[in-house]
Amino acid sequence: MAFNKNVFINCPFDASYKRLLHPMLFTILYAGLEPKISKLEDSGAIRIKQILKLIKESKYSIHDLSRMKSKKAGELARFNMPFELGLDLGTREIGSGQYKKKKCLILDIEKYRYQAALSDMSGSDIASYGKRNQIEKIIETIRHWFTTVLNPIQPSASKLYLEYTEFVSDLQLELEQLSFNKDDIKKLTNAEYIHYAKKWVSNRKSTK
Repeated sequence: MAFNKNVFINCPFDASYKRLLHPMLFTILYAGLEPKISKLEDSGAIRIKQILKLIKESKYSIHDLSRMKSKKAGELARFNMPFELGLDLGTREIGSGQYKKKKCLILDIEKYRYQAALSDMSGSDIASYGKRNQIEKIIETIRHWFTTVLNPIQPSASKLYLEYTEFVSDLQLELEQLSFNKDDIKKLTNAEYIHYAKKWVSNRKSTK
């Protein structure tokens, strides 16, 4: 049954993207699903094998292509995200059995920007979260996707956003009580964040 609960996440893992990754993880956990991120696994493993393993274990996947474009002259574009998207789509198309049931959500800042870099994907339904109110928009986008691939009955986007902001506040207080300073909190690993978010969501739902 783990396959039906797993969500493979393909996105940047640098510090600046955490502001989007955190609400993404929270929304997934709130829906009762399990986020799968390659950096949570054994760092001694060959990365491509690690990624393929997570893709094969996950019915759902979220791919953010927003970093395909280089930021300055002379800088190379980043192709890890499109590459992992290709692996995921290939697994679904070539594989059999449960792999045929795989579903993915493709994200970018602008809805049709990807066509300039991935023309083979033309005609695909890609969701955008824009450049403003990105946290609210990414929660809303994933929530809307869950209504089609998971269950049409989902909490409203506004409620999920409020729940997320309350969790962020509660987490700050909890970590401070555990003697985490501001720098410790800023450097919280994805594994730690998922642990605290999963615990908060579980407690939240058990009291309702």
